[in-house]
Amino acid sequence: MSMIDSQEFMTNVAIGVVEDSIKGAWDKVKKFFKDLDAKDSIRYKTAYEKYLLNTKQKNSKIKTIIYRRAPKDLYSFYVCIGLSYNGKVINTENIESMYELGNKIIVTGTGGVGKSILFKHLFLNTIETTSFIPVLIELRGFNICEVREISVYQSIYKTLCDNGFDLSEEYFEYSMKEGGYIIFFDGYDEVNRDKTEKITSEIKALSEKYGENKYFLSSRPSEEFIGWNDFCEVETLKLSKEQALSLVKKIEFDEVVKNTFYNELVSCKLSIKK
Repeated sequence: MSMIDSQEFMTNVAIGVVEDSIKGAWDKVKKFFKDLDAKDSIRYKTAYEKYLLNTKQKNSKIKTIIYRRAPKDLYSFYVCIGLSYNGKVINTENIESMYELGNKIIVTGTGGVGKSILFKHLFLNTIETTSFIPVLIELRGFNICEVREISVYQSIYKTLCDNGFDLSEEYFEYSMKEGGYIIFFDGYDEVNRDKTEKITSEIKALSEKYGENKYFLSSRPSEEFIGWNDFCEVETLKLSKEQALSLVKKIEFDEVVKNTFYNELVSCKLSIKK
């Protein structure tokens, strides 16, 4: 099997696992909804599967500097980055390894380190391995709103409904209270300054009122997060030499250039450290 065929095979396996998990997803999350009769359960099962299929499709393909013309399957080139917390390395292959840190986590790192791609991976992994409903909110989307119009709660609800999971507000409210969600807030540092205060207060208030859910926020490092007392902050790690080699193998690029770069990296004696 060629390298490209192998990559395609592994991508299809990863996507297939997610699609298989969608089939039983409703059985895992229906516990977060009260008093569902048979008719409602069937309707919401269909709606939830539609939501997962729609959001999986959106988050499993991305464009990058290398793949700028057409979106590529995330797992055809993705390498999990590590996170650091109090000197301990947190493996991000499975989101459940992050539960021990608590329900509220800020992931910080410099631009271009891969925070947004990490969140897409964690979103897909939530579908595959957990009994939670994943929601991904790109915070820069609030930049077009007037400050008075910003509601993070309504944005989460709208994201669910717009992608096919058209819940009644009563069921949404109940499932939020029950802690049915893992909510990813991506790109806090991309929020315009005139919106930051409102977004901050909204996220803090939401996570306090509905504290049973899990909240992840990504951003560049900021001293502001010292004041986020309920959130623990983890730092992204740069790729190790072994991870970098794996990434080079996976990307589609001019084979001569890629092989030259790969061999140069192999001969490099120093690992790439944080």
